[in-house]
Amino acid sequence: MRAMLQIHEFSTGIQVEGTPDGGWVSKGFTGDYMNRTLPTIPSGVRDAITNREFAVAEGAYGSDPAIIGREVSGYGEEWSVVAVVTKGKDDRGRSASMYRYFLSQGRGKLEIILAWMNGEKQQGRGIVFDPFNSKREGQPNLYQAKSRTGFQLREDLRGLMSGSAPAIVPCQQPCAPLSLNEMAKQMAHRNGGAIAWAFKVEALEQPRMFQAIQPGSDRAEELLRRTLASQPRLTTPIAGEQAIKNAVKGLMRKVKPESLLALDNALSNPAIDEGFWREIFDGQGASKAISQGLYSDQMVRLLTLRGAILPQTLPEFVGWMGSRSGKQDEHWTICAEFQSEILRESNQLLQLNSFREQVLAGARSLIPRVINKPELVSYVAWFLHPNHGIWGYWYRQQVREEINNDLSLMNRFVRQRNTNLDFQTTENLNWKKLLEDIAIFWQGHPRPRKQFESLADLFSQIGTLEMSALFHHISFGEVPGNIFDQLCPTHWDYAIYGIKVKRQVTPIESLAYFLLDIGAIDMKMMFVLPLLAISLTGGVLLGNTVLDLEEKPDSTQSSQNSGTEDSSSTPSPTPHESPSVSTDPASTPTPNGKDSADSPTQFKKTHEAIQKIAKELASASNGTHSVENIQQEIIKIFGLVSLEHLSLKSLDPPDPHVAKQWVNAIKDYQQIKTLKVDGVINVDKGTSNMLKCDVAKSLGIQLPDETKTCSQQVQTTPNNQNNNSQNPPGGEG
Repeated sequence: MRAMLQIHEFSTGIQVEGTPDGGWVSKGFTGDYMNRTLPTIPSGVRDAITNREFAVAEGAYGSDPAIIGREVSGYGEEWSVVAVVTKGKDDRGRSASMYRYFLSQGRGKLEIILAWMNGEKQQGRGIVFDPFNSKREGQPNLYQAKSRTGFQLREDLRGLMSGSAPAIVPCQQPCAPLSLNEMAKQMAHRNGGAIAWAFKVEALEQPRMFQAIQPGSDRAEELLRRTLASQPRLTTPIAGEQAIKNAVKGLMRKVKPESLLALDNALSNPAIDEGFWREIFDGQGASKAISQGLYSDQMVRLLTLRGAILPQTLPEFVGWMGSRSGKQDEHWTICAEFQSEILRESNQLLQLNSFREQVLAGARSLIPRVINKPELVSYVAWFLHPNHGIWGYWYRQQVREEINNDLSLMNRFVRQRNTNLDFQTTENLNWKKLLEDIAIFWQGHPRPRKQFESLADLFSQIGTLEMSALFHHISFGEVPGNIFDQLCPTHWDYAIYGIKVKRQVTPIESLAYFLLDIGAIDMKMMFVLPLLAISLTGGVLLGNTVLDLEEKPDSTQSSQNSGTEDSSSTPSPTPHESPSVSTDPASTPTPNGKDSADSPTQFKKTHEAIQKIAKELASASNGTHSVENIQQEIIKIFGLVSLEHLSLKSLDPPDPHVAKQWVNAIKDYQQIKTLKVDGVINVDKGTSNMLKCDVAKSLGIQLPDETKTCSQQVQTTPNNQNNNSQNPPGGEG
């Protein structure tokens, strides 16, 4: 026995009023659907309706209802849908099309729905639009389909299928919906695509979206043939084109989750290529905005969206953003706010996988571009800034780790000739070439190659210090002290990704190092500058001081130097170690004997500071945002994962893995904000105040002392980055 098939239904929503003759009129559309048997309309079906794929032209009505059948896919689902279109009237006597939809999940169900509809008609139950035919959610129509051996088309109908789609069945030629369905099925199988047919229609809005059509009258047939002759022939019609256009237009005004879902669904459609997307965006003015420098709010949002959908256009967009003169900050602010809106909605929509992959591809593609275009460094850094939106957020979430993975594999790849390694960026040809070009630096000590300086600058600006140090080494053979000292404050050289890099030494530091070297003293860099200061102020006191230190080391120094390898023999990371973890100075006691940032004592300070921020902002919001909401926003700003990171039950000791995540995230934030980089947040200090201002701005909370507290906020345009780095706001962390 065959299983019972569920046939759901829903109808156009109207405000209905009965008439004395037992009929009805519409007093207006409700904007929703009525008489439905399922709680929500499937997104793919809703998009098809929005795209007018079931629509008959308004004003074209016949005496009999039109019937349209179509297979619909999208959002991971497939549905077979039959629409019955009935002529209705409103309370002013005007005609309108009323739709009643019947649908079953999966393809290949159209003929079963038609068989059920025939049975309903034979039993006197109408299938036309009827607002008084109430239906309940969860109670679909049930039908036990009979097994069939196959449908035999008449020879005259088969002959109509020899040409290109759509096949037109003359209105006077006998034909039933089941025959049209079989014609469309065979043509879809031959040419690829989903089944789509229309029966007894007076006019269709998109006739080329069907394989088989039977007009409802001689006049309708004449108009249909004339329309098809005047329209360009499309070999592969794009289902959902209008829904995509509507989504793009809608996002230019306001970010809505349904618009993002429509674009994500379109990105997963293999029939939609780059040319289609370019036509969509150029139809809204994208190319014109680029060529003519049109920086209106809508054009900035449109081109930001184009850069997300088409990562190959992102470098052009970045250059366009940086080329504007005059009101330089305005379009950067619009772009940042638009990205923030997208990010806020996309974080709630876990199914935006295709959209996310496009953004990730864009973030990957931007970085190698600066090698040949160093003038773009500050602009690319802005786009990859984690506080500015989608590219920065997903760079920090994934791309940064991909690059770190590949650089960590280079030592094994080059030295062991191991080609069976899991490189993650090399599908991008620019990244593959980049890794090939720098492979020589794992083979020995080649001459510096200055063309990679822009990469060193870029990674420095976005707070990825180890990568910055590596490319400074590749470009100049040494690493600037301000970068090196944050990675390794206790040595002159340091192993990064299996390569030993050296700190850049100033003339004064060289003198101190020379004096110490004469005395054959193994001295860490942290002690050099104080000794040099003594030597410059006290002359011969330097020698006495050195001898005194050698003969009478204090207990602190002895305890720290014992068991510490000489800097010249610093081990390289093993193949299974991540350099960013194994050499992080915050993971070991600091030279001055203080607790590391992820120690229970320091982590408790961070936890207390964040709790205080959350409580103050919740209070300032007057109940609009709870403490938990504030905490979740802080997690988003730091790029962490879940609320349990903040609601630790025990802080003595904290979970080491969780503490490390927080320390690294805070360091990233401090580096970007040009604060003191120590991985700790102290109550009411620089990092705490900066974070409070950022969260308040993100959630629209007005702080009582906002002018005073946030007066030193970091500006968010690329043009201000150098000023920010010279004048660090906030001071102590």
